[in-house]
Amino acid sequence: MKKRTKKRRTTREKQAQSQKRRKNILIAFMCVILICVGYIGADAFMIRHSNPIRQAEEVTQKNDSGKAAEAQINYSSLGVPSAALDNSLMLSSVINEAQKKGFSSISFELKREDGTIGYTSNLTTVDTFGAISNPAKKLHDSLKTLSEKKITPIARICCLKDNAAAKKSADMAVYNGDKVYTDSDGNRYLNPDNADAIKYLKDIVIESYNLGIRIFVLSSTDLPKSVRDGHNDGFAAISKQLAGEVGGDAVFLEAVNATVNGWSEEYGEYNEEGLKSEIEKLDALKSNQIYVISTEKDLEEINSALKTRISGYIIYEE
Repeated sequence: MKKRTKKRRTTREKQAQSQKRRKNILIAFMCVILICVGYIGADAFMIRHSNPIRQAEEVTQKNDSGKAAEAQINYSSLGVPSAALDNSLMLSSVINEAQKKGFSSISFELKREDGTIGYTSNLTTVDTFGAISNPAKKLHDSLKTLSEKKITPIARICCLKDNAAAKKSADMAVYNGDKVYTDSDGNRYLNPDNADAIKYLKDIVIESYNLGIRIFVLSSTDLPKSVRDGHNDGFAAISKQLAGEVGGDAVFLEAVNATVNGWSEEYGEYNEEGLKSEIEKLDALKSNQIYVISTEKDLEEINSALKTRISGYIIYEE
């Protein structure tokens, strides 16, 4: 009997030890899972809240309640093709030109008037609409290089005029009666009251912000007069929605288009006096506006002349 009792006791002890080992293994396994989940959560937080590559010195953080940050605009920005941001030969050429001609910034089109996207986007909607064209293939790396050269990048976004998304997704387009609205040039427009259309713009801003862009210049924020009534369009409305999705260091500026070539009415030719006269006719802008100037003349000459009167502008060749 004693032998049987001892044998049973040994068996129970082994079972208890086995259960304890299984319990310890289960606890260790759960700890590993919790640690992995923690790391994944931390990665998501870091992606969403990562600091900019280099915060522009001019930015004042004032993004409470979805308001766009204000900035003391002091940029002379050279407009370049999006594809130039390749972090290679084209970018080097652009940097050399900007430095040689006295520009403190370069700007490129993030979203163009035809609706195409000027950077390599990972957004499903951009892919679905087939919107990518001649993109900045290495935008993030290019922004790092520009930061090292102390050149401020500015992204231009054509908001509502859009022949890509508004064409592929009629639900996102502005209607005139029961038909999709097109202007006299055949252009379509995103509906600023459509949740999917606004989300599309927001996603582009969020993605490019996470890549390092901090200054956004918005154009086409107003719908054509014939279809404007009843819509929540305009720079104030759209910039507020976009600003609410990103950090307080993001700046949203309204594009004001102008042409400066130096034409002299008096002499009937392009000359220095004509250039001075054209620049003097440019109106003073609000603090949240910036001139986007097209020209056929020498960029260095135009830049030097503009600096005497205007504190912030983008110049591009026609």
